[in-house]
Amino acid sequence: AGIGYFDDTPQLLSVLTLGRSDLAVGAPLGEREELWLRVTLTQGTLRVQASLDGQRWPLLRLASLPVAAEYRVGPVCGTPERGGMEVAFSDFSLQAPLQRGLADLS
Repeated sequence: AGIGYFDDTPQLLSVLTLGRSDLAVGAPLGEREELWLRVTLTQGTLRVQASLDGQRWPLLRLASLPVAAEYRVGPVCGTPERGGMEVAFSDFSLQAPLQRGLADLS
């Protein structure tokens, strides 16, 4: 999940690969320099939320994942042009899954 550029416009996106990949593209973001992402995985359910202000967390993706003993996660960036992109990750942390309902945007 993150920011992708389509027709030179930054847009919120997520990709899920389980054998085959899909791409879900959200609304255009405008000239935004910060974006917060929160990923929660509980009992085989993956919830991805994206915040534009670090306070309100709308749902970006809800998906089922195979239950596993462990998962490998971390920040990543990429470009099809193989260069010319600058990205700064300012914070990354792992903690116990949030126990909030899907309608809870806090």
